[in-house]
Amino acid sequence: MSRTRQRTRILLLLALGVTCALVLGVWLVQNESEEGHIHPNQVTLDNMEAFEIQVRRDLPIGTDKEDVEAFLTNWSIEYEYFAPDYGSEHYANSYRIVLSNIGTRVFFPASLIIYIHLDESDMIREIVFRDHYK
Repeated sequence: MSRTRQRTRILLLLALGVTCALVLGVWLVQNESEEGHIHPNQVTLDNMEAFEIQVRRDLPIGTDKEDVEAFLTNWSIEYEYFAPDYGSEHYANSYRIVLSNIGTRVFFPASLIIYIHLDESDMIREIVFRDHYK
């Protein structure tokens, strides 16, 4: 093999290695959670209670609506919001979050449903966690 081909091969391998390292770095940054935090897409039946403790710590009773929405947005959590004039008194002025597939998908499908209820001044009055087995 000529020197030119060998150098070209080495340069291509280096470029491939650098590209792989960059892609891995971008992926790690995008999926990095804060130290000790469980990301919502990482919740399982095994760490569900730790996730509940984390949410209750991050969103204590009395947290205002803007901070709740900032929390949900920051963690890319999809939610439904039920306005104060929603038909059901129990769900009015509350957020509903469903974290799907926290169990084994085939043998034990499960979801975690979280309700964040706000009071009349738009502050958290209660957070309810319910596991749902299909």
